[in-house]
Amino acid sequence: QHISPRLGNHLAMRYRLVATSFGGVGCTSTIRGAVRHTLQTDLPTQMGGGDSAAQPIEALLASLLGCKVATAHYVARHLWARPHNRFESIEFADVEAVRDPRGAPPDRHTVLSLSA
Repeated sequence: QHISPRLGNHLAMRYRLVATSFGGVGCTSTIRGAVRHTLQTDLPTQMGGGDSAAQPIEALLASLLGCKVATAHYVARHLWARPHNRFESIEFADVEAVRDPRGAPPDRHTVLSLSA
């Protein structure tokens, strides 16, 4: 991650990744920054994968919730900063996503619904 050129009046953060497949449908993504992290995804065996890592949709949901938690902590610390506004943790309980296993129909763009 590094600071990129401006987007309007704001500096933009740029993130770069490299993805490499393994075992047919598995994927290792390497985040290319000052510190290199890796993330693996795979599919269950009944879908042709090796079931060696989280499914891509599960990684997507975990990333979304990670952003929500980070944003809540930022707001509490910087935008709503008061001594009594400290909290130890945030929990999103029973988050569920539903998708059509057939994929996206050609006439629709939304194939994922999320509820928390």
